[in-house]
Amino acid sequence: MLSTALNTLLNVITLGIYQKHLRYYKIIEEFRNKLPRPQNEARTISEEEKSVHPILSSLKYMKVLDLSSHKISVSEADIDQFYNRLNNFDYRWMLFKKYYKSYTNNINRFSPVAENKNFNLVMVQQVLANDSLKPIKPFDVLIFHLKWKIKLTSNIYIWFFNQSKKRRRS
Repeated sequence: MLSTALNTLLNVITLGIYQKHLRYYKIIEEFRNKLPRPQNEARTISEEEKSVHPILSSLKYMKVLDLSSHKISVSEADIDQFYNRLNNFDYRWMLFKKYYKSYTNNINRFSPVAENKNFNLVMVQQVLANDSLKPIKPFDVLIFHLKWKIKLTSNIYIWFFNQSKKRRRS
C-alpha cells in the first residue's frame, strides 16, 4: 500500500518535471518553425568564392554565410513574443536548470534589445538549430547529461567510447 502511494507520488512529480522541460522545448520549437525554410536561409559561401575575396581567404576552415541571401519571414511581434516567453520562463522544479539557463543566455546574446545591438536572425537560427552537442529535447538533454556531465555515468561512457575507438584502430 505504501509503495503504491509512493510510486504514484513519484510518477506525478516526474510527469510534472517532464512537462516543464517539454514546455521549454515547445517555446523553442514554435519559434524554430516560424523561421525561414532551408531554401530561404542564408547561403554558405563556397571555397572558391572565399579564395577570391581578400579578407575571406584567411578564413579557410570557418563557415561563412552570405547574409544578403537570407529571406526573412518572421515579424517583429513574433520575435518579441519569443524572447518574452523565453526570458520569463520559470526554471523552478527543472532538472539541469543551469544548462537551460545557459542556453537561454546564449540565445539572448542575439536579442533585438541586446547591449551590443547585434541582432541577426541568421545567428539566432544557427543557435536554435538541432545539435547533438547542445540538445534541447527533454530526453536528449537527459542522455547528454548522462553521457558527458554526470561524473558517475560519464566516466563509464567515456571508458567504453575509448575502448571502442581502440578496437576500431586495431
